[in-house]
Amino acid sequence: MNLLNVVLWLESALAATIPFAFWKGPTPTPIVCVNKVLLTNGTTWTIPGGWLTNFQVEMIGAGGAGGVGTSGEGGGGGGGGAYIKIMGASLSGTITYQIGIGGDPTASKRDTCIFNCAIMVAKGGANGTSTAGGAGGSDTASLPSTSSVRYKGGKGAGQGVFWMGGGGGGAGGPTGAGGDGTTGGISTGGAGGAGGGGGGAGGTAGPGSGTGNGGAGGNGSNIDVSLVFGSGGGGGGGGDGAATANGIGGNGGNYGGGGGGGFKTPASAAGNGAIFICNY
Repeated sequence: MNLLNVVLWLESALAATIPFAFWKGPTPTPIVCVNKVLLTNGTTWTIPGGWLTNFQVEMIGAGGAGGVGTSGEGGGGGGGGAYIKIMGASLSGTITYQIGIGGDPTASKRDTCIFNCAIMVAKGGANGTSTAGGAGGSDTASLPSTSSVRYKGGKGAGQGVFWMGGGGGGAGGPTGAGGDGTTGGISTGGAGGAGGGGGGAGGTAGPGSGTGNGGAGGNGSNIDVSLVFGSGGGGGGGGDGAATANGIGGNGGNYGGGGGGGFKTPASAAGNGAIFICNY
């Protein structure tokens, strides 16, 4: 038996006699928030006296609005916002931040961020157009810590068969990317994508031929149950039809769900962004 065979034999013997859990190392201890705050509006927040020094920050970018088609045709769904989490974030004093505005025409205003968007940014989803779906919020933003998590938002679907509206994308979540909206079929608009990591359900598709609106995306509750806070699902796409009929895309869920595409104004609304700060 040569040296290589001896090494392989030892590895096989050890694997058979030592539980696999030993090789994986200790399971990380879940963080328990002693104090916490959910920020959904405003621009500044001051850390209260008596809070501890360790912080975890989770953010969701806003979703993109659904597009409105022309000549009785459904538009594309908006993209879902991205999700980021920074463990061991360095926070002190008064913090400046921005909450992404769902469907805002300016892309940077759909981003959710702190410190003037220079370091920690959860990108917002893109708005849908009259024919194309919007891209989901990117997960490539530069973050300050190696102990960080990032997941992109789902993309909105474009105009489907027989010009049905496309579904909006779901927001990214703590354990996965947001679901993509689906393209409409022959007789319905597209369904919205679900929020990532167990977030809100996607909106239902609207019936075709202008007879129905897209369903609203579900609100998320997968980040902090006691605050009913999480990644929103995308709105469903509306059907096509005559200008006097229904066919509006469904609204995106909170937080960060993209709106569904429709053929009739107003354009569907998208979920706004949010910031959750855990102090431990």
